[in-house]
Amino acid sequence: MVHALGVTPDQKLGPFTPQLVAGLMRAIILMENGENPYGPLVDEVAGVQEAAA
Repeated sequence: MVHALGVTPDQKLGPFTPQLVAGLMRAIILMENGENPYGPLVDEVAGVQEAAA
């Protein structure tokens, strides 16, 4: 499956993992809709950091 950015989920974009890119894209969409994007993104980043620890 190829995403809109033309990368497959197993590719790395430098420091940007597909999960991070997806989270940022979700945050941008939420901001465009006038919603607070930070709650879910902060939770997701915290979860990623806990998983890496």
